[in-house]
Amino acid sequence: MAGKFIPDSDRGFARMARVFSDAIALDPARYFLSAEDARDIGHAVSEFRHHLALASWPSTRSTRTIMEKDAARQRAERIVRKFGALIRANPEISRSAKVCVGVRERPGRLRRRECPKHAPHLRYLGSERGVHLLEFREEWGARSRAKPRGASRLELFIEMVEPGRAIPGSPGARPWYLRSFTSSPMRVEFPAPAGPRMIVYWGRWADATGEVGPWSQRVVARVEGWGVADGEVAGCAA
Repeated sequence: MAGKFIPDSDRGFARMARVFSDAIALDPARYFLSAEDARDIGHAVSEFRHHLALASWPSTRSTRTIMEKDAARQRAERIVRKFGALIRANPEISRSAKVCVGVRERPGRLRRRECPKHAPHLRYLGSERGVHLLEFREEWGARSRAKPRGASRLELFIEMVEPGRAIPGSPGARPWYLRSFTSSPMRVEFPAPAGPRMIVYWGRWADATGEVGPWSQRVVARVEGWGVADGEVAGCAA
C-alpha cells in the first residue's frame, strides 16, 4: 500500500482501515494481538464507515452527521495508529504480514542525503542602502525558493571588480567567502569597497557535513563605492 499509512481523505482512510481491520480479524495471533484487540479495531472502523456513509448521502448529510463522522474518524484513526505502530515495531511479525495491513517497515539505517550535484540559480533583485537583495532557487522557473534535498545552506561568495575591467566568469582560486544563507530572498550586507567597484556574486549548495556542490552562474549587482576615492575606506582616510 503506497503513500501515507493514514490517508488524508475520509474515503481513503475508510478503505485503508477496512483492509487493516479485516486482515487482523482473520488471524489476530499473526500480529501478536488478541481477539479482543481485533474486535476493538473492527468496531471503531465499522462505526466510522457507518457515520461516513450518513455524512455522504444527500438525504442524511447535515452538520450533525458530519460532526459525528469527524468524531468517529478520530476514534478509528487513534486505534489504527496505535496498533499499526505496535505491528511496525514488532520484529517477530514478518514483512509480508505487515504489508497485508499496509504497514511498512522502517529502514534499518537511514541513508545520508548527499549534497546536491547541481548548481543553484541566483538572481539580483535590487538594492537598498548598503544591502543587496538576491534570491536563490533550485532551478529556473521554480516557484519555490526552498533549498533542494540534501542542502542545508547556500554559501555566498563575492568579488569586487574595478570599472572597465573584465568581469570574471567564475570565482578565482581563493574566492572571498561572504556568509551562508538558509532562506531566500537574501539581504546581503556587502563590504564597503575602497573606491568604485562592480559587485559580483557566486553561490553553491552546502550540506551539514561541509560537502559542497558546483558554482552557480555569476550574478552582477551594480557598481558601489562611488563616494569613496581609491585608497580610502568608507568614512575615513586610509
